[in-house]
Amino acid sequence: MVERWMQCGKPNCACATDRASQHGPYYQLSWKEKGKTVSRRLPAEHATLYRQSIANRQRLQSIIQQMHGVSQKAHRHLLPAEKQKKQR
Repeated sequence: MVERWMQCGKPNCACATDRASQHGPYYQLSWKEKGKTVSRRLPAEHATLYRQSIANRQRLQSIIQQMHGVSQKAHRHLLPAEKQKKQR
């Protein structure tokens, strides 16, 4: 999600000459869908909720990666024990 400040395009507006007077913030969310980038503008009141959701997803992905690593280690340690049982 990005936060954007923009010029409105009206020549007499302060934003046309003063960067600090640009309009915004406007929030934009982008994601991939069927190999293409899709972008949507979000209402300001939804920005906090989306930020929290994005942070939660990132935390979840991190936990899943950690769990995968633990699973791989367990598999490497358990596999030799299983092979020994079968050889008996």
